[in-house]
Amino acid sequence: MRRIALSAGHTNSQGLDNGAPAPGTTEGKEAVIFRDIIKNALNAQHVKVSVDPNNSVTGDTVRLFRKYFFGPDVCIDIHFNSSTNKEATGVEAFVPDIASGYEKDLAYELCYTVATCLGIRNRGWQPESKSARRKLFWMTIPCETILLEVCFASNPDDWVKYSANKYLLGQRLADTIYSYLPL
Repeated sequence: MRRIALSAGHTNSQGLDNGAPAPGTTEGKEAVIFRDIIKNALNAQHVKVSVDPNNSVTGDTVRLFRKYFFGPDVCIDIHFNSSTNKEATGVEAFVPDIASGYEKDLAYELCYTVATCLGIRNRGWQPESKSARRKLFWMTIPCETILLEVCFASNPDDWVKYSANKYLLGQRLADTIYSYLPL
């Protein structure tokens, strides 16, 4: 079975890269909460899940995960999107520019799960070069890597739907991840 690691994108540490603002919180704080919801749902299915320290910044997490995860292991980074356009909506995932079929398939399924559970637009998966940064440090971990943008924290409708359904969504994402763990 593949090993699984989940990361909370950005950090919840004051004064560091907290990510996008979200109603009543920050991306970094909410990513820790949601990462743990998914982790607990996977643990309930007897899957051991590694997570990054709650106060870790992305660079530190990548350096840590590079030491322990290789080949068929799966590392998923949880994020929430943001835009100056308050109508920007949906879920999307990023995979390496040279992604495996596994990364593409799992990214597709993660997006589908979020879109159907929350009733938001499915923006699908994209290669990292289509991201705002064009190159994502996350993709340098030598295993199957996905960066999941759950919804737009800047879109009030997305955020209300996410907030009302995050526990159900966490369970459904755990089920999706679980179905992709066997080799």
